[in-house]
Amino acid sequence: MPIPAATRHAAILDSATDFAIIATDLNALVTDWNKGAENTLGWLAADMLGEPIDRIFTPQDRAGGRPSVEMALALVNGSAEDERWHMRADGSRFWASGRMAPLFDGDKHIGFLKILRDRTAARIETDRVRASEETWRGTFERLVEGLLIGEVVRDAAGRAIDWRYLEVNPAWERMTGSTREQALGRTIREIIPGIEDAWITEFSDVVETGEPLSFLREVGVWSRWYEGRVFTLGGERFGCLFFDVTERRNDAARRDALLALDERIRNLVDPGEIAFASAQVLGELLGASRAGYGEVDRDAENIRIERDWNADGVQTLAGTHRYRDFGTFIDDLKAGRLVAIDDTAKDARTAATAEALKAVGAVSLLNLPIIEHGELVAMLYLNVASPHVWTPNDIAIVRDVADRTRVAVERRRAEQSLLELNTTLQQQVEDRTQERDRVWQVSRDMLGVANTDGVWLSVNPAWSETLGWPEKAFIGQTSAWLEHPDDHLRTRKEVTKLASGHTSMFFENRFRTTAGDYRCLSWSAVPLGGLLYCVARDVTEQKERDAALLETEEQLRQSQKVEAVGQLTGGVAHDFNNLLTVIRGSIDLLRRPALSEEKRERYLDAISDTTDRATRLTSQLLAFARRQTLKAETFDGARSISGLREMLDTLTGSRVTIDLQAGDAPLLVRVDRSQFDTAIVNMAVNARDAMSGEGTLTIKVEEASAIPPARSHAAVPGQFVAVSITDTGSGIAADQIDRIFEPFFTTKGVGHGTGLGLSQVFGFAKQSSGDVLVRSEPGLGSTFTLYLPKALEEERLATAFSDALAPLPQGACILVVEDNSEVGDFATQALTELGYKTHLAVDATSALVELGRDGAGYDLVFSDVVMPGMSGIELAQEIERRLPHIPVVLTSGYSSVLAEQDSHAFELLQKPYSLEELGRVLARVSTRN
Repeated sequence: MPIPAATRHAAILDSATDFAIIATDLNALVTDWNKGAENTLGWLAADMLGEPIDRIFTPQDRAGGRPSVEMALALVNGSAEDERWHMRADGSRFWASGRMAPLFDGDKHIGFLKILRDRTAARIETDRVRASEETWRGTFERLVEGLLIGEVVRDAAGRAIDWRYLEVNPAWERMTGSTREQALGRTIREIIPGIEDAWITEFSDVVETGEPLSFLREVGVWSRWYEGRVFTLGGERFGCLFFDVTERRNDAARRDALLALDERIRNLVDPGEIAFASAQVLGELLGASRAGYGEVDRDAENIRIERDWNADGVQTLAGTHRYRDFGTFIDDLKAGRLVAIDDTAKDARTAATAEALKAVGAVSLLNLPIIEHGELVAMLYLNVASPHVWTPNDIAIVRDVADRTRVAVERRRAEQSLLELNTTLQQQVEDRTQERDRVWQVSRDMLGVANTDGVWLSVNPAWSETLGWPEKAFIGQTSAWLEHPDDHLRTRKEVTKLASGHTSMFFENRFRTTAGDYRCLSWSAVPLGGLLYCVARDVTEQKERDAALLETEEQLRQSQKVEAVGQLTGGVAHDFNNLLTVIRGSIDLLRRPALSEEKRERYLDAISDTTDRATRLTSQLLAFARRQTLKAETFDGARSISGLREMLDTLTGSRVTIDLQAGDAPLLVRVDRSQFDTAIVNMAVNARDAMSGEGTLTIKVEEASAIPPARSHAAVPGQFVAVSITDTGSGIAADQIDRIFEPFFTTKGVGHGTGLGLSQVFGFAKQSSGDVLVRSEPGLGSTFTLYLPKALEEERLATAFSDALAPLPQGACILVVEDNSEVGDFATQALTELGYKTHLAVDATSALVELGRDGAGYDLVFSDVVMPGMSGIELAQEIERRLPHIPVVLTSGYSSVLAEQDSHAFELLQKPYSLEELGRVLARVSTRN
């Protein structure tokens, strides 16, 4: 219900002093400020009357336009309520609950009423309690130990018969494999049926005596060992902190078994005896029926077992066996995967051969493949004559034993091979020496050996062949006398690095030849045994070929640039000549005597329409270059396209059917509306041409949670509005789909466009933090999808509220700054037509002189940007410093200025501009100031 003015003033003057009550006019300037506001915020009414209300908001809220948003929401909903931080006069913050409501005088909306109550103390206490709770909960949740809190359950006689879970932490869940939901409210007997009575008695004793209890016990149902401590929490409640020590116990058992194995195989010589010892240790430790180690013929899929360990009454498997006779798990072994089957009758790999396996005592089996150089060479296996569950600990023990067995067997075989090698070692040394000498002599690479100071001890003949100097010229000195002067320091550093033990790869320098020229060498070197072994390859010719190739590629790029500029010049010149022909002809016709009013209007309309087309052409060029200024506003993208429906029908023709698919919910975007409409038209015209003017054009508008990956870019997550335009045309050829967004590229004939339509779409999308993607297949049509960031409803309300503000009053005086006399005359005439007084200054210096010290007589400055001497931006910054109360509007047509608009805080009007655009910008800037 509207609040009458009299009631409003009484409420402000007579309200309780612990409420801050503030009234504003429509421009958000304070009109009333009660005693409660003085007490709460610290400003006196005299200080605040006539000041903007946004002073009481935090800098973050001011930057986000919060006052305007609250006023807009209050107009829409009748009031806007929230709790947030506000500012006091001394710069401190306080937490307040607030309400914004519109003020009415009768039916006339005259301003807004803001009511605040200081809730800082309550907020601080709430934060303290929350922080304390979060600290306790965080500690509870992050404990490494398992923690449970329980209470003893007693019978009617008071005897402890059970205990119930009250709380458990995440570590408890990890260590038991149960969930919190499964435990809370249930008793230990429900969780672990058959639990020992000692668990109940010992835990109740802790509650009754207050004495803590330490324990180490296995819980069979979880097959885990736990070590922990129980302590009383008062009454019947207790706490229990514990660790899962299963792995520690398993590790100890595994360690003992491996130590026993090492001790047993230390003095064994025969590889077969080593394998048998390993199998026996495993079989006895894991309670298997059989264990063994065999070599595998991978191609024949056979295993040869020399000897295995068997429990009493179990037959041996020594001999050669074909794997496929016992199932298909050989495929897993060949791929390097361990095979653990608990019951061969239930596993798909062995179900068909389960009886054969049962006959040899292998109802359950574990096979561990031994892989060398990517090939299956051996296998360690265990069999159990009944179903058996293989635990991770079992598998870990088998892996450890397999590793030790393989190493021990290979070591013994290597020792045997070494004994055999000793008998022929002398002959092999002589053969290898001859091979090395032959390589040294015939190699075309420069081979050399140097000490750690870089002094050459020996070099091969390739040095003389490459450089022309005799071999003796190199021996006994470093290569410093050969090195190019520019390479000397780098080479010395590389030798120092080699001497410190680092390998050198692909180091390049230049050595002088006897002819006085230099050869480019690529070096590899390794330090070994106090010497440096070096190899150098002459890459001089390769370098020259690479340089020639780079020069050719650069010439090709320059040629492509010239061709692109030629395409741009031809296309744009053709279109501009057409536009200028219309303008020139219309002007000549306007000069004819006795011209009727109808024809005069028609020719003027032709000039206006042609000027708009020229403006769109330059906008397309700027959009491709991503250098146009975008005037962002928040609007419903689907409704905007619906508004273009009639124009699209005209552009595409009667033989093209347009199917517009958009839901009822608003799909808001915040982009330049004119560029958005131009992009939709360009894509529609492109689709029309692809269908040769006949077919179905489907336009779909929907939400998207990401921009899909495309053009080597990863997917971009976020909230987007996707506009898809699908045609039933010929599609795009595979060799052209990567070029369609290039400037000047078009498949149309000469004189039918500059090829900038899709370039405008691409540039607009990228500059608006979006993208455009295309999906096409020859003969099946194409789909172009424009992705733009989704906007919020609050942004639209704030924009609508801002647009409703009052314009610059009639009769205001504007200082026009323009160095071009023709443009300056036009600007002053245009402003005069809009009802403003004007004065023209030819440059920034003259403008500052005209403004004087206080800018008296001027309400706004309208200045060009690019001028001799001080630029328009520098002028605006100087005015802002000296005369902050005078707003400044800038104007320019230069692409670099338009592209850098966001680098300053001044409103920029793009040339050419209409009277309507000029008036709208002046109103917006004057109201803001």
